[in-house]
Amino acid sequence: MLKMQEIRERVHNRTERWEHRLEALESQLESTGEQAMKRVQDTAVALADAAEALEKKLEPAADELRQSLQELRVQMALGKAETRDAFDAESKIVHRQLHAAEHLVDELGDELEARAGKETERFVRMGDRLRSELEAAELQFTLGRAEARDAVEEGRSELRDLVAAARRELQEAGEEAGERWQAFEDRMGVALSDLRAAFRALGGR
Repeated sequence: MLKMQEIRERVHNRTERWEHRLEALESQLESTGEQAMKRVQDTAVALADAAEALEKKLEPAADELRQSLQELRVQMALGKAETRDAFDAESKIVHRQLHAAEHLVDELGDELEARAGKETERFVRMGDRLRSELEAAELQFTLGRAEARDAVEEGRSELRDLVAAARRELQEAGEEAGERWQAFEDRMGVALSDLRAAFRALGGR
């Protein structure tokens, strides 16, 4: 098992990961655009703090990961995106930099965890939380562009129903593993992807 996968499963189980995603989606439905972006920025600040704490624990020889964390912190400090194109561009950079840093965590493996276990876990946790917030915030730009269209309300209703159904299933499933969880995650992933595509179409993207 890759070190990142091992850490991720330890810091938050499958239920918690989906709860984070659902919480972010629910918030976007009830928030203004400004409130939605504040959630993203607050999470970005928390991730930057986690990256800084991890950086301080690194051995002098871990230059590549140190540089990757520094670049990620710089990105987290940038101003919030005010247009869809700016948001898309910044999101791609953040995802790319997170992936690069996590790949280096994998390469350092047990050596890094022995030196900075708690800091690594916090970094992983906040990275996943930011991904959830970015995923959900994408809806804000589409909803804003399509606000005058009747169809957007139908889309909002579908998304609320999806979130409610997912939350019920999470409560029923608990920590059950195996085929049931895999089927649930596959179904939720497809449903969220379809809804995001529908909202993009409404927004003219």
